[in-house]
This record gives sequence, C-alpha cells and structure tokens, in this order.
Amino acid sequence: MAAAAVLALSLCAVAAGAGTPLLRRQVRLVPWDTASPGARSAAAAVQDLASRANPGLSIYIGNEGALDPYSYIRRNWCVDNPRSVPEMVVIRDTWLPELARYLQPIDGRAAEQMLKDYPQSVRDRLSFAGRAYGIPWRVDANCLLYNKAHFETVGALPPRTWDELVIAARRCHRPPEIYGFGLPGVRDDGAAELALQLLWAQGADLPPVQEPEALDKAAVTATLGRILALHSVSEPEVLSWNRQELEEFFAAGRLAMLVSDKAYQDRLAATPPEFGFATCALPRGVQGTGLLSVELLCVFRAGSEAEAAMGVMRSLASAEACERLLIGGGVPFHTKTMEKLRLDPRHAPYVQTLAESRGLPAQRWAPVADMLSETLAWLLTGRKSVEEATDFLAERMAQGEAPSLRPGG
Repeated sequence: MAAAAVLALSLCAVAAGAGTPLLRRQVRLVPWDTASPGARSAAAAVQDLASRANPGLSIYIGNEGALDPYSYIRRNWCVDNPRSVPEMVVIRDTWLPELARYLQPIDGRAAEQMLKDYPQSVRDRLSFAGRAYGIPWRVDANCLLYNKAHFETVGALPPRTWDELVIAARRCHRPPEIYGFGLPGVRDDGAAELALQLLWAQGADLPPVQEPEALDKAAVTATLGRILALHSVSEPEVLSWNRQELEEFFAAGRLAMLVSDKAYQDRLAATPPEFGFATCALPRGVQGTGLLSVELLCVFRAGSEAEAAMGVMRSLASAEACERLLIGGGVPFHTKTMEKLRLDPRHAPYVQTLAESRGLPAQRWAPVADMLSETLAWLLTGRKSVEEATDFLAERMAQGEAPSLRPGG
C-alpha cells in the first residue's frame, strides 16, 4: 500500500523566547477520498481550522491510497493491524452499522451539543443503535436536473409531483433526438435507488427481508406502475446502462430530465453543456422522496490520541467547518449555512429537499437492491405485469438474502 500522502503538516511549535522546536501531539485524520482537487482543498481548509482551534495538536491529513476503502478499513485497521489505526477516519453512512464497534461513540451530552445544528435527516445518518458516532464531512442529496432549453421549446414546466413529471416527460419525449426521462439501468444500483424513492413517495417503505407480509403491495404496485410509465419515455438502453452512461447521455442533450445528486451537478457545471440545464427539488408524492448520503468524520477507539481527536471533532461541528468543506462539493448541512445559501441557485433545490430526504436502509441494502433490480428486469422486459412483478418481489423477500451480485453485499 502506498505511503500516506500529506496534504499539509506542521510538526513543531517554537518555545516562547527560546526558539527551541517542541514536538507537538499529533492527530491523524484519513478521509476516504482525496482524489479531486476540491476534496483536497476542503481537507486542507478544515485542517487549518482544526489546528487553530486546537493549538496543542498537529493535525495530519493523509490518504492511504486504497481502491476499496471499506475493505481496507475493515482488514487493516479493525482486524489485522489495529495498532496502526489513525485517530480519525471519514466513512460512508452505510458502513456505520458494521464499523460502529470499532469507533468511539460521542457522549450523550456532547452529542446533543455537537449535532444540534444539523437537520434531523442528517443527524439520523450519524447514529447507529441510538448512539451518535460522528459529524458530517460531506452530505449529498438527490434533485431533478432538466434540460431548460428543451423545456422552454415544448412548453413544459418543472414538475412538482411525480405525476407532473410523467406528464412533462411525455411532452418532452422526441425520440431519437431527445428522450423524456433518464431511467437508471437495472444492472446498476441506480434503478433500485429510484424505485425506493418512488416507494417512499407513496408513503411506504420496504420491510425487513423475510417479512414479506409487511410489504405494502398497493404502494409497490403504484411504484412499479410509475416506473413502467417512465420506461415508455426513457432511453432505449435502459436495461443495460450504468449511471455514468446515463449522465453522459444527459450532458449530450439527449435526455430531458434526470434524477441525480449534487456531485453530478457540480461536474456538469464545471464543463457546461451547450444547452442550458437547471435543477429543481425532487418531485413529491404523499411525502418527500429524496435520497440522502452522508460521509461522517469519526474517532477510532484504538487511536493513541482518541480523547484529543474527540476535541478536534467538537471544533469541526460548526458553520465555518461546513462552509469550508463545501469547497469539495456537496450540500450545506449546518442550519446556519443552509439559511445563508437558501437562495443560492447552486444549493437552493438541495436545501429545500434535504429536510425530507432519508438515507438507504442501515443494514444489508445490497441484497435488497438486487431483489429490486431483478424485479425491475422482469417488469421492463415485459415478462411480468405490474401485479406479477409485485408478487415476485414479495416472494424474493420471503426467501431471504441471497449472495449479493455486488462485492461487499
């Protein structure tokens, strides 16, 4: 494994009047992603803030260079070599259930103080089994991106509900020049995520696996019916495309609408397409439907400076830290920052959506995603009706978890 890459490092302090360098206590912080210039700049800015707030510490930020950070963390820091763990690590919210036992929970009173300025939807992703384990490092959420120029040409309006989205997609659909809606490919987890958000819009959710009797079949049927309607105005390669191909098709002006996250909007804005695009809040159903993902900064129990690291984390639970982290992209997650950026067109749709967003199920999402993807494949190839596909999903859930089609499932 490659040596840690240092973004910025200050190891010494000068004794007052003597000019003698004194070795300072060091806290090592390892983000799981520092690949992009924005992410590196955000990490360096937060390092500067943490160092100023904790003058007795040196904050070292590095990257272990792991291609699969989850497996690397589990294998190297939780099992094989726990003595080498950094004090602080950035993880994805979906990793928390399996990593929580290796992390230092935040004391109840401290958690109340540190997390009070985050929306409830974000706080929920920082906790597992009733205990908080971290603060946000990056927050992302879904919104609707649309081809503004084409909307104006056909006289369509940004949809406020999913029913309006289907109507707008039909109006915008002009194949083969442009398709009404970008439906994620069923071989990629984007299809399962969209299906889950549409199910949430019905006021329902997926029950735990092996509890098919708790499945709201009416809501599932309505969800699959809407997906089938969108399929009639989507790109022809829907059964095989992955998320990257779908986003490239939108950027080429071939899709009128696409559900995606802030990260994609930022990439699109960095290299603007020839047509004008805009972003609006995700359409509503009975309730909000947004998908939320959080990267959280946590403290390892086994770290040599775990107590000092908790102090660093307290200093980063601020609006200033949130604003500095936005250099790397993402959605504002501190209430003061959200209020400040509420009218900023780059952030406004996501701020509007954030309160009603939620994350993926806390445990074992990959096998359930495979069940949903398999159901959608039967539906979209015409081999099962909406009702038959609903029954198929219930049967698959009754069978329990099969090995996931994707690593780490």
